[in-house]
Amino acid sequence: ELPRRIHRTFKTEDICVIGISSSSDRLLSARFLKAGARDFIYRPYVVEELQCRIDSHIQALSQMRQLRMAAFHDYLTGLFNRRYFYDNGPAVIEKCLLRGRSCCLAVLDIDFFKHINDTYGHHVGDEVLKRIGKLMVASAKVIGAMVVRLGGEEFGLLLPGMDIHAARAFCEALRLDVAKDRLIVEEKEISVTVSIGLVEVGEWQYFHHYITAADECLYLAKHAGRNCIYSKSRMAVKFDEGLGI
Repeated sequence: ELPRRIHRTFKTEDICVIGISSSSDRLLSARFLKAGARDFIYRPYVVEELQCRIDSHIQALSQMRQLRMAAFHDYLTGLFNRRYFYDNGPAVIEKCLLRGRSCCLAVLDIDFFKHINDTYGHHVGDEVLKRIGKLMVASAKVIGAMVVRLGGEEFGLLLPGMDIHAARAFCEALRLDVAKDRLIVEEKEISVTVSIGLVEVGEWQYFHHYITAADECLYLAKHAGRNCIYSKSRMAVKFDEGLGI
């Protein structure tokens, strides 16, 4: 029972349970392992053997964390990746719907990113991707939003607790932050803009339906001239940074 209680409290990848007993019941180890323990050793034991087993399990836990990190994170930006979005996004939306809270999903794309790669080189494009990722994380941290790199120059945002109006205001602030930012790479000053497609979750659907809807809004934002936000209801007003509005 003890291993089961431990695993109900801690994640499997965060802890390793090793049973130690002086019992004469030789089936105890099997019951302990079936209950979720990683290892079992009877007393009396050799201290060096126990230490070797502990070291081995610590190494296994470390490798498991590294594999999990690689599986769910983008190697370039350090953000969560598409797989993480699809695996964990539905649970966030479901929780919002069950609690009667609003939730929005946005897809962000860097404008003319191919031109940046062709003009300055892919290494500069990589720096732009990392910079955009950092700006998104800094903004999202305040509200507890999920930020992911979907692939290429496309990013995803899941905004729990935000209706379409609050989400549009958040995305507009992010769009302005990106437009005002200047990246210095090899003595070159580079500025970029982003287009954003935004949808509000109204009812439960398959997760990829929300992403498809946001992608469609993103396409409309691109078609409208880029550097703007498009949602189901209407396009967000584009502000002129030069006028300081």
